[in-house]
Amino acid sequence: MDKSKFINFSPDYAIPPGETIIELLRQLGMTQAELSDRTGKHVKTINEIIKGKQGITPETALQFERVLGMRASFWNNLEKNYRESLAYIEENKSLEDKLEWLNKIPVNSMIKNGWLKKYDDQVSSLKELLSFMGVASPKELTTSCSEVIFRQSNKIKSDPWAVCAWLRKGELDAQTIECNSYNKARFNNALFEIRKMTLKKTPVILSAWQKLCAECGVALVIVQELPNLKVNGATRWLKDK
Repeated sequence: MDKSKFINFSPDYAIPPGETIIELLRQLGMTQAELSDRTGKHVKTINEIIKGKQGITPETALQFERVLGMRASFWNNLEKNYRESLAYIEENKSLEDKLEWLNKIPVNSMIKNGWLKKYDDQVSSLKELLSFMGVASPKELTTSCSEVIFRQSNKIKSDPWAVCAWLRKGELDAQTIECNSYNKARFNNALFEIRKMTLKKTPVILSAWQKLCAECGVALVIVQELPNLKVNGATRWLKDK
């Protein structure tokens, strides 16, 4: 089995709490009208709750606990799961109209690099991409690179979406490094030490560079390249200066 592939099961249906209510009423030999009388709620309200048109409030959950014998937390969880399922279904329908975003960003290369999981359906792939980029929907995706200084060729233009994904990976990796507060003087000294280390014949250990930089408030990360990425390096502020 290829563990790099994941099947994200998202059913296209949601089961309202009303089906559980109907089953309990059947077991108790109770009608909807009697449930209305016992809870003090209008019959129409009970019917709309059963059909999923009206939600079960915490107050209603407490009433159902006393009348139907199931704890309020049970009803609250049923309602929560139902509304969450409806939200997922609505989101999936919305994302189906935005799958073109998968062609703008080098998703296949990101999967190959291990940045993204591989899914068999495009909607799940788009969700994975949005989670990686840290945005709620495609409309929040942007190629804006404000406060980023690049080392790049002026003759060859980079794919802005490849740059965006590459910077995001660097940001995620940098978040795993614990740094002191930024100290410019100490960082200049650290750069001097790093230059000396590059002149040695022994293999340079990246962790040693990262430790020196972290002590000065700088997170140093090496990010694998992406297609059409004509950038050799970048510097940006990830926290307040």
